[in-house]
Amino acid sequence: MKVGVIVFPGSNCDRDMYHVLQDVFKLEVKYFWHEDKLPKNLDAVVLPGGFSYGDRLRAGVIAAHSPVISDVKKMAEKGMPVLGVCNGFQILVESELLPGV
Repeated sequence: MKVGVIVFPGSNCDRDMYHVLQDVFKLEVKYFWHEDKLPKNLDAVVLPGGFSYGDRLRAGVIAAHSPVISDVKKMAEKGMPVLGVCNGFQILVESELLPGV
C-alpha cells in the first residue's frame, strides 16, 4: 500500500506519522509538500497534526485552500482512505470533506 503524508508549513507530526506508517505498518510512504500534485498511484493519504500556517485565522482554514487539497478531495470522492490527525482533521473540516461538520 502506498501512502502519502502531506506536509504544510507548521506541520510538526509528519515525521512521527511517516515512521509509524513505514516502520510499524510496513507501508510504502512518501512526503508531499502542500503545493505538490499527488500521483495517481497512491492508495491513501494522511494529513498530520501541527499548526498549519500557525493557525493564524481558524485552525486549518488556510491549509484547506492549498493546491494539494483538490487532489485529496478527488481521492476522497473515489472512496480512498483519507486520514486527518489533530490539525489534519481540522483541515479536512475546513475543506468541507466531512459532511455535517
